[in-house]
Amino acid sequence: MGRIEWLEIEHLPEEMKDGRRLLGWHGVETLIRWADKFADVYGDTSAGWYDMVLDRRVQPTHFAEINAPDQILRGSEQ
Repeated sequence: MGRIEWLEIEHLPEEMKDGRRLLGWHGVETLIRWADKFADVYGDTSAGWYDMVLDRRVQPTHFAEINAPDQILRGSEQ
């Protein structure tokens, strides 16, 4: 197995802020997604990063794409 190719979050293309799940790092490895708006739980509904495991806003420093294993991708082309 190879190493995870972590990229700094500042290099995430805007088109990837579409709600897709990404592997994120904010001191721990977790599943993150961009949310255009949050529920008004804490008086702040602005856009930001959401940790899907911890169920809270986060400020990740790095991300990595989540891809299906190669054999699954090849198998779906048949």
